[in-house]
Amino acid sequence: MEIKERVIMQPLVTLRWLSIAGYQIRTADGFTIVTDPCIAENTNVPYGEEVVEECDMMLLTHGHWDHTTGLNDIWKRFQCPLLCGELTAPWIARMTDIYPSDIYPMTPDLELDFGPVKVKALFGRHVRHTKSARELEEILKNRPGGNAPANIESNFYGNLEYRNWLVTLKSGLKIMIWGNNVRNEQLEIVKKIQPDIGIFQFTAQRPEDLAKMCAAGHVKVLFPHHMDLKRKEEEYLPLLEKLTDVMKEQSPETLVVTPEHLKWYDVGLTVSPK
Repeated sequence: MEIKERVIMQPLVTLRWLSIAGYQIRTADGFTIVTDPCIAENTNVPYGEEVVEECDMMLLTHGHWDHTTGLNDIWKRFQCPLLCGELTAPWIARMTDIYPSDIYPMTPDLELDFGPVKVKALFGRHVRHTKSARELEEILKNRPGGNAPANIESNFYGNLEYRNWLVTLKSGLKIMIWGNNVRNEQLEIVKKIQPDIGIFQFTAQRPEDLAKMCAAGHVKVLFPHHMDLKRKEEEYLPLLEKLTDVMKEQSPETLVVTPEHLKWYDVGLTVSPK
């Protein structure tokens, strides 16, 4: 009797893009992480933070308004840990109702084991500014909540401090959350990590920049983010098409996902029995 080879897909993690830099990450055993939540303030999506129906942890890259405005709503419903940079942490505590005991000020290279996942803070820098801190402070005062003293300070430290993240699942799968310019120190970090999944910012970065990062880290799957803050879908989709074309040429081992808001994507391991 002929026995045909079977191909089995074992899901390891499921992800979906919420808004701007916000992603929801769910492990195979149900642990859920939300990154940089700013949903209701994004005029390019017709929903708010209510779409987040579960959350066991939040990760914050930096304190700018377009990464923080959903923190309070999500924490009030789930009272979960929030990991952020040590300079930003006091101002997040002042501008939200989050218990200080739930705020983890993370220094670069600090890794904590939460059971279902390990989370490591990575050194980062915000994308290159062409304005001074004083000029940026005035601009950010006109953003949502920008006149509240704690929000002003959070936005200020958002210019200065940035935390990229490495999330390692019990299966060993590695997810890197990143949003900087491609500089030598960033290339060295991604080379050492070799992440399976990259949730990488695509705004000021050129397609060639992301291709360089993915090639250096041998990233298997790339999920872009932050395309929709100032652009509508019809404006950023052509940019993602160009990114895919450049990636095929310069980092062909990387699969680029063109994410749709709120659509879940399974990433797993294919097993072929002998």
